[in-house]
Amino acid sequence: MTEPQDGDAAPDETLPWSVTVDPDALGPDERAVTLQPDASARAAIAARLGVDGVLALRGDLTVAPTRDGVHVRGALTARLARTCVASLEPMTEAIEEAIDLAFSKAVDEDWTPPADEAFDLDDLSVESLPEGPLDLAEILVQHLALSMAAHPRRADADAFVDKYASDHAISPFAGLKDAIKQS
Repeated sequence: MTEPQDGDAAPDETLPWSVTVDPDALGPDERAVTLQPDASARAAIAARLGVDGVLALRGDLTVAPTRDGVHVRGALTARLARTCVASLEPMTEAIEEAIDLAFSKAVDEDWTPPADEAFDLDDLSVESLPEGPLDLAEILVQHLALSMAAHPRRADADAFVDKYASDHAISPFAGLKDAIKQS
C-alpha cells in the first residue's frame, strides 16, 4: 500500500479503514495509489457490508488534480465470502470493477446542468468535492458495496432449484383457492 505523503490528512479513525489525500496538496502531477486493507480492516468492512467475509480487496487507483477538483480512476478487485440464496451454502464472489470519478469544487448538492447544454444525468459522474481530505478507502468500499450481487448464487444453484422445485406451478393465490374449497 502506498503510504500517506506530506500533505495527506491523517486517517479517520471512526471508519474501519481510511486512506486519505488532501486535494489541495496534490500538486500538478497524478499519483498512483495501491490500497489493500489488512485482515482486521477486511473483517470490519465485511461487517459493515453484511457479508460473511472479505477474503481479498485491492484498489489500484490514480489520483489526478483537475482545474477545480480531483479525478480518481482505476480498478477494484475483490473476493467475498457469501452465502448462496438458493442453496444456503458458502460461496465466493469475485468482483472486478472499474472506478472513474470526478470531484469538483464547482458542484454542490443544488447544482444542476446549465439549460443551454445537453447533459445525460445518468452519465454525469461529477460529484461535489468534500471539504477536507478525500478518503480513497471509502471510495473503494462504496464501489465494492455497489458491485456486490444483491442475491448471490453459486454457479450450480439451478441444480438446487430443479431438485427442490415443485412439479406444478405455484400461484400466489393457491392458499386462497384452498381456503375457498374448504368453506
